[in-house]
Amino acid sequence: MRKLFYLIPTIVILVTSNILASETFPIKLKYGENVLSIRIINETSSLLKSLNAEFKGNELPDGISIFIITNSIEVLPNAKSNNKLQLRIYVKRDCKPGTYKVPFTIYNSSTNKWYYFLELNLENSIVSNFELNQNYPNPFNGTTNIQYSLPANTKENVRLLIYDLLGRQIRILVDEEQKSGTYNVTWNGTDDLGKPCASGIYFYRIKTNTFQDVKKIVFLE
Repeated sequence: MRKLFYLIPTIVILVTSNILASETFPIKLKYGENVLSIRIINETSSLLKSLNAEFKGNELPDGISIFIITNSIEVLPNAKSNNKLQLRIYVKRDCKPGTYKVPFTIYNSSTNKWYYFLELNLENSIVSNFELNQNYPNPFNGTTNIQYSLPANTKENVRLLIYDLLGRQIRILVDEEQKSGTYNVTWNGTDDLGKPCASGIYFYRIKTNTFQDVKKIVFLE
C-alpha cells in the first residue's frame, strides 16, 4: 500500500533587492490534497518581518485551490529562514490533467513584494487498488484529513466510520455509493451529534462491498 499520500516538496526562493523576480517553480501534483513548503533565503541587508505568500483566486484554474497553512515567518538579513511557508493545494477529481502556470507573490510587513510563478503539473492517475491512508496530521488538534482510494471500474457503497478505544461507533463520515477515484474527508473531532470528543486514541474504519481496513488516529483536544 502506498503510504505517502501528501506531496511535500520544498522550493527555495531567493529574495533580493530586485523585487521583479521571474523564477518559475515546477510542481508535480496529484488529485486530492498536496502540501508544498517554501523556504526563503534573504539576500538583502534588511530584516524581513511577517513574510507570507499570496495567491489570487481568480488566477487559479478551475478545480485547483491553494490555501496558506503556515503563519508568516521572519528572515534575518543574508540568511535562510528557519521555518517554511506551507501551502495546501487541493485538486478536485474533475480537474483536467495538464500544466498550469499560476502567479504568486511573496510579501512582507514593509509592503515589499516579490513575484514568482508556480508551474503546476497535474498528471492523469489511475488507481489500481483499494487504499486507506494514514490521516494527516496525526496527532491532530482542530481538523485532520483522511484520504482513501477506490480502484478503476469500481462502484461500491462506502462507509467511513470513527470508533473510540472501546469500539463504540461515534461518527459516520461517509455512507454512500462512490465510483473509482481518490477521496478526502475531514474530521473535526466531534461525534454525530456535533459534540466535541475527548482527547485520546480513536480508530477510523473504511468498509465497502469487497474491502475494509482500520487505522489509528490520535486526537488532542
